[in-house]
Amino acid sequence: MHSRASSSNREFFPLAALFLFELAALVIAKALHMKGERPLDLFLHSNPGIALCMAMALALLCTWVVIRTFLRDRQSQSPHFHLLVGMNLVTVLLLILAGEIALRFSIRHEGGYDKIGFLALKPYSWESVRSHFRRIHDEASSRGASGLYEDDALLGSKLRPNAQSINQLYWTSAEGLRSSGEGFSFKENPERTDIALIGDSFTFGYEVRYEETYGFYLEQTLGSRYRVLNFGVPSHGLGQILLRYQRDVRPWKPKIVILGFISSDNERAMWVYPFLGSLTWPRAYSKPRVVLRENDFVLLNTPPCILMSYCPRHRFLSFHFWNIKKDSAQATGKNGFITPRISSDSSSRGVLHGKPQDQRLRMRHLST
Repeated sequence: MHSRASSSNREFFPLAALFLFELAALVIAKALHMKGERPLDLFLHSNPGIALCMAMALALLCTWVVIRTFLRDRQSQSPHFHLLVGMNLVTVLLLILAGEIALRFSIRHEGGYDKIGFLALKPYSWESVRSHFRRIHDEASSRGASGLYEDDALLGSKLRPNAQSINQLYWTSAEGLRSSGEGFSFKENPERTDIALIGDSFTFGYEVRYEETYGFYLEQTLGSRYRVLNFGVPSHGLGQILLRYQRDVRPWKPKIVILGFISSDNERAMWVYPFLGSLTWPRAYSKPRVVLRENDFVLLNTPPCILMSYCPRHRFLSFHFWNIKKDSAQATGKNGFITPRISSDSSSRGVLHGKPQDQRLRMRHLST
């Protein structure tokens, strides 16, 4: 009886070691993918870095168990090791096959590309996706609603000046800021101290009236000596917020700038094609990305690409950026604002002179 139990253990542990080794290999691959360009010492202190170390230790342990089993069976000329490897491979193949079948049955086609739940997969046809968003745009235009947003060569999308939402809940001023009503303009007022709010939909006040935004409450609390300017734009990530600050906020010379952001803004900063990552995204455009390299901000993927107007297929299929940098004097204007050189031909909007998506524009540090 004891001999039979010992024999079962000798077969179970090597088989379990094979499965655990494959699982550890998947964790290692995922962790290395998540490392990105972070320094190794900084990465090892993060959760993915800790998972990488644990997976490597587990892989080494499993490797030792498998090699020990192989040498033992080779000495005794036993076929058990080959049977265990065969069982492992058959099980893994069956799991992959079952997962593939389950995924294919759960996929639904909508808007030109496939979706699994709330996850959008890479489209088969960019023309179908473009037609889908063009149809949404045309339906809104037929109702006489131009919408709150317009294309922007730097940010991808921004608020349209003197605009009104379809539900008449939002208005924008002549300068493209959140305003209390139609036809409003924030003219210079030297008697009042300007406070600028910058951020995403929470700062903008999405789904609430102007009188319910925290910018309005702040202005009411501070009194008539202060004026609050709301530069918030729904769906903007931290990179776009930084760019909007440099280009749109600084010319106003506000005395105080308040940045409002949520955890999702960090994720949006990594998105290049947000309409693929969120099924509720209303418009198809790519986002600029801002990364920190050698104590300097580097702007990637500019100018953004507007799928409804013009977007070559390779702009979306290429997720790698070439190591081409432009001199900071060419990338920024006299005041430190971003001035990318864009084609003046409206039919090729979103195309940078030279290789598309291959330029890296340097930005100065955010400073007041």
